[in-house]
Amino acid sequence: MDPDQNHTEDARAASSIVFEPYRRRPQPWTQRLLSDEYLDQASCGGEALDRELGYLRAINRTFGGTALSIRAVHAASQTANRSPPADPHMKQSLADVGTGSGDIARALADAKPSLDVIGIDRRPEMIARAQVSFQGTSSRARFETGDIFTLTAQFGVQAFDFVHASLTLHHFSDERVVAALTEMSRAARRAVIWNDLKRGAAQNIAVRVATMFASISTRHDARVSVEAGFTRAEIDALAARAGLRVAWIGHSLVYRFAVVLVPASIRGASLPMDQQNITH
Repeated sequence: MDPDQNHTEDARAASSIVFEPYRRRPQPWTQRLLSDEYLDQASCGGEALDRELGYLRAINRTFGGTALSIRAVHAASQTANRSPPADPHMKQSLADVGTGSGDIARALADAKPSLDVIGIDRRPEMIARAQVSFQGTSSRARFETGDIFTLTAQFGVQAFDFVHASLTLHHFSDERVVAALTEMSRAARRAVIWNDLKRGAAQNIAVRVATMFASISTRHDARVSVEAGFTRAEIDALAARAGLRVAWIGHSLVYRFAVVLVPASIRGASLPMDQQNITH
């Protein structure tokens, strides 16, 4: 079946099911447990959506998620890939898919003046919030409605130097994670950058402590998100199914990772080990 048709049918099926908190679905290729999240429901709008997005922005800023993406983009810009390394004085492009309210897209644009950043999200209300949030600022990021599974249909093959996703892929089934990585790779000239959640006992404890006084919906989404996170072995295995391999990996605190992925067929595209764990 065509992946785009698959995605459409998945969306229709999800919208037809009554949302049940903590309904977990084991995944076929990993030990992940996938659950619906409040944030993904069509009913999550208005003040509720603004609250959830505000929480995500605070988590990204306070606990290093944004800084981790900046480090990963820096590493990706030094990693050889299917195209020759770019001239540092030439403008490069990055698509931030699943951009939400656009906070990481804006941070990447602000951190790297030579980077042309576009934030992409399938929900028009997310794009509207991102655009409103940055009106009157000096941010060079722009925003457009689009879908992670149809990037090349909308923008073209190898349309961007880098394609980046933060806290997006853990929402998908194992099969859809691979489909997303495959499409991101087709849209990227140089590298795919994947920033997401680790899964494990320490992460479960940390998220419960961090959300102890949060709203019911925020506590739910944070906890099931960690259950849908990834181990290092699963990152490697899912990337391999998409024809990719890890060229760089970085971490933030106990709960967050970012990887730079390049085609498995291209060798010698890794940074020296002593740079892989650099922290700021």
